[in-house]
Amino acid sequence: MERITLSETRIRKLQKESHGTRTVFDHLCRESMARNWLRSNGIPSWRNPSTPSENSDDHHAQHSRYSIILTDGSRFLVCSYPNTILSMDMLAKAKCFAALAVKLEMGSRSGSVMGCIFLRDISSEKKQYELNTGGLESDSTFLQYLGRPKRYKAEFIGFSIRLLLSGEPDAPGRGTDGVQRFTPGH
Repeated sequence: MERITLSETRIRKLQKESHGTRTVFDHLCRESMARNWLRSNGIPSWRNPSTPSENSDDHHAQHSRYSIILTDGSRFLVCSYPNTILSMDMLAKAKCFAALAVKLEMGSRSGSVMGCIFLRDISSEKKQYELNTGGLESDSTFLQYLGRPKRYKAEFIGFSIRLLLSGEPDAPGRGTDGVQRFTPGH
């Protein structure tokens, strides 16, 4: 597994953004590490502009927002490994096609991408999915699923301009094939 280390400048910026809340700081560090990892693998991405919930006791509020958006508008959640408990509802509420598990090390200064779980692989019968029980897809599977654009800079600049001019696009249906949909009253 590739170790990702955050710069001191990035650490200071995230500490300032987290307003001294450790859980928010750790979450922002995981998101930054995930973006660095994607960038090193040639995949442009953007972090959610809103800061995670400061209420560290509300686990679901922490995960009701997506973490990272990609050039096609699809989103995924970055979560703690191995402590996170996921559910289909949590990913669906955040309009995410997957959750990427990141393990923090060295006081949140470095970490590793441990793997992912796709929305389509979380059973609707199982109310919660614990990352520490195994079953994660590899980080390379996640990268293959995303695919690498041919021209990183062109994709990055093009989508950055789109975000500035039009705002965030609606989340596409990416990654929802095989996900059971429920109709009210049934």
